[in-house]
Amino acid sequence: MSSKFSRVVFCFCTPILLKGVDAKLNFFAGTRYGASLRKQIKKMEVSQHAKYFCEFCGKYAVKRKAVGIWGCKDCGKVKAGGAYTLNTASAVTVRSTIRRLREQTEG
Repeated sequence: MSSKFSRVVFCFCTPILLKGVDAKLNFFAGTRYGASLRKQIKKMEVSQHAKYFCEFCGKYAVKRKAVGIWGCKDCGKVKAGGAYTLNTASAVTVRSTIRRLREQTEG
């Protein structure tokens, strides 16, 4: 009798513990493919489904439309970016280098 009660409590408590966490991400893999590959896939899935900051309207409303295409739901602007993130690491370094060189030539 107590084992049935613990199962019922577990079934009712699990959604509360996972509140705010998308349990469907990386669900297809199960125990296959290894832990490190599943972690990499989860990182990509979380970053591609996240909302990003719109530089035009100032809201967190930019979502991924397709591979490399990002659109703001509020202002409707469309921007090209990375496949899984709005700004890739190489784009950030290039942007900072261009800004630094521009400041050197002006000042």
